[in-house]
Amino acid sequence: MNDRIKVLRKALNMTQDEFSKKIGMARNSVGKYEIGINKPTNSVIVSICREFNVNEDWLRYGKGEMFRDIPTEEIDKLAERYGLPDTAKKIVKTFVELEEKEMNAILNFVEKLKSADDEMSATTYPAPIEINVLENNFNKDIEIEDMQVYEEYPVSAGVGYYLGDDVGYEIKPFPKDEIPKNTDYGIRVKGDSMEPEIANGSIVWVREQIAIDDGQIGIFILEGEALCKKLFINKKMKRVELVSLNPNYKNITVSEEDDFKTVGLVLNY
Repeated sequence: MNDRIKVLRKALNMTQDEFSKKIGMARNSVGKYEIGINKPTNSVIVSICREFNVNEDWLRYGKGEMFRDIPTEEIDKLAERYGLPDTAKKIVKTFVELEEKEMNAILNFVEKLKSADDEMSATTYPAPIEINVLENNFNKDIEIEDMQVYEEYPVSAGVGYYLGDDVGYEIKPFPKDEIPKNTDYGIRVKGDSMEPEIANGSIVWVREQIAIDDGQIGIFILEGEALCKKLFINKKMKRVELVSLNPNYKNITVSEEDDFKTVGLVLNY
């Protein structure tokens, strides 16, 4: 149950202090629940379920969904209290019906978007390297190749962006001699954590593969977020780390419990 209390708190995007205040407990009590030192009493379990609309069978035994269905009248009360439009009501209803993993991915996405908003709004992207076929049509010496480029959901070289199943891409022309051999697609990078090697807004060329070597730069999915990072296998600490080349960013440690996979190898940087 201790793991589920921690998962619930993170799904609610709350600190231990915020969570404990909601159920009338001391902060260190919640911390002890999460690491398994103490077990919550029946009254605490009831309080958690009542306060956060949690399915008691899920909290106690891991059965069923994390949250109970919210009756329509409860959503209407929320809408009236906060002045929510019909669209927001639909969002609330849809969110509470998601799987736990999907909730976490969306919460992470929103949190990262909020923290990245100022940085990205001030960003001026460098000119894309793709060429305009019509403008260069007269130059017969330029051999061009159409490539698949993912633009709609850019990979982050910084804060991370959720990479969903419906990622949009475009087919664009590029000078053939600028495309590395065995490239499968290009993908736009957002953020400056891989600078100066990979500039914010640039396109990296990727070869799809499920594993890369220590020290190589790749595209990874970590807890639903797409990242462009350098792989570091820390043999001393027996762990995997995703390294930013910009010293202003800390390494990301990947734990055994994390949902992590390699998408491909970056061929140009």
